[in-house]
Amino acid sequence: MKNKIIIAAAVLSVVTLLSSCSGDKPNNAPDDTTAKEYPENGVYYEYSSGGNSERVVSSITFKDGLAISSNEYDYWEDGKLKTVTTKVGDKTVEAWNYLYSEDGVLSQMVRTFTEDGAECRDDYKYNKDGKLDSLSWYTGEDYEGGYRYSYNDKGNPTLEEQLDRNGDVITYTEYNFNEKGYTEAAYHYQYGSVESHRIYEYDSENNLIAIVSYDRKDNVTGSVGYQYNKDGKLSRTTEYDKDKNVISYTESLYDSDGFNYRDIYYEDGKPIYCYDYTPDGPPIMSMY
Repeated sequence: MKNKIIIAAAVLSVVTLLSSCSGDKPNNAPDDTTAKEYPENGVYYEYSSGGNSERVVSSITFKDGLAISSNEYDYWEDGKLKTVTTKVGDKTVEAWNYLYSEDGVLSQMVRTFTEDGAECRDDYKYNKDGKLDSLSWYTGEDYEGGYRYSYNDKGNPTLEEQLDRNGDVITYTEYNFNEKGYTEAAYHYQYGSVESHRIYEYDSENNLIAIVSYDRKDNVTGSVGYQYNKDGKLSRTTEYDKDKNVISYTESLYDSDGFNYRDIYYEDGKPIYCYDYTPDGPPIMSMY
């Protein structure tokens, strides 16, 4: 079965360098970029006119001083992201295509790639409010299954259903809300019974500070903690195991205008991937 990318209700949520740069040209960096500084490990970004919130036009991922992959970005005439093409050397390995409604809201996002010699596609469709409506997986033209989402009048998720290749529901998650309208619990069902659940915790200012996960016997299986900067914006998201050991964390970066332009995901203190955000289009993912 091909890789399945699931967009989480929270998350799932890119200055030129993130990691330290040596200032030297990596061994296999393109010849026309000799005057540029590259990271030994990390991602080098080029922008249309500079600045974190400007359009990203290309990126190169380096590991141990070697360029291992690159991304090229194309935009619609109104400035919204149109395509992201990932290459290893001269070979295209993945492409993302973005479509928008007449109101400028993202309506469809399609990922195409090859796995085990087969052409595959992940098809994300959005409702009129820009919320994820469905995620479908295809191998060639064959439907492999996916997810379907429902929301309340406030735009909060109320139901998430996983579908098999016949369109039948395999598992589903129901969300409950407190008197203030915030999510307080999520119950995951399989074969008609609760398989696991999550409890949401808030501070006095209604900021989400933790989500604790439990198994069917009410044993803690893990948790996620949220920290905020002095401006009240999310600055770090930390994933813990059942014993509160750190598994991973995500740092959220903001520009001088308070715009969240990048989220960096770490494991063992090392960056693994990041998401770039611009006002013009959906997130752009890059691996380290």
